Amino acid sequence: PGAHGVLWDPEYNLLWAVGDYQLRAYAYTGTTADPALELQYSVNLSSNWGHDLSAYYGHKELLLISNGAQSVVYNKETRTFSTLYAGSEFLNYSAVKGFGEIDRDWRTRTVYFVLKKQENGTTVYEGLHRGGSADQYYKARLWNKDYQ
Repeated sequence: PGAHGVLWDPEYNLLWAVGDYQLRAYAYTGTTADPALELQYSVNLSSNWGHDLSAYYGHKELLLISNGAQSVVYNKETRTFSTLYAGSEFLNYSAVKGFGEIDRDWRTRTVYFVLKKQENGTTVYEGLHRGGSADQYYKARLWNKDYQ
């Protein structure tokens, strides 16, 4: 129950939904006049309380998901979760409200930007905090025109 984040996947032609306990994949089987979704499969989350779901830009087989305990990557081909991904040392927190791999990411109360850059042929991640104890952020989305 409780779809909290959804994402259309043009590569797999699926609508992904993350809820309280599961990640689900739906096929669009209807028409414009009679829209319908058909559940293709579901998988239990690595931890309860799914919150955010977003694309992992440049990795069509992966989804980024935050839940109550951690931020994870879901591999659509192997149907497995992992906490090991580029930048995970900055992002594997509990209660992450917005999660996306573009050039920056977000975290609750404080906006936590993660800058991804190249130095001498190596990808380097830098963290930068913004905000204060009175600031509050629920969910944020950075859009990338190069999605898939």
